[in-house]
Amino acid sequence: MKGTYLLQLAPIAAVFFAQGAMMLRGRARVVALALSLAAVAAAAFVFTEGILFWSAPPGVAAWVAWARQLPGSHIEEAIRWLIPTILIVR
Repeated sequence: MKGTYLLQLAPIAAVFFAQGAMMLRGRARVVALALSLAAVAAAAFVFTEGILFWSAPPGVAAWVAWARQLPGSHIEEAIRWLIPTILIVR
């Protein structure tokens, strides 16, 4: 996963978030924590594999399918240039 390099910043971000939340009073703190919890839940829901989106199967077949859906993208030409032995049938 490309975001793993950001994982090292999580403890630092948590400290800054906690300090900011401590400065809020009463209802503002509750609202800020509720919004943050909702954002975490939404991100977990969206970015968890298979709940909303399925990853494309690896291989050239997936790229060929994308090339057919996006005819002006030149994906097919790139596939032929990178893998010249492949035959793409229309």
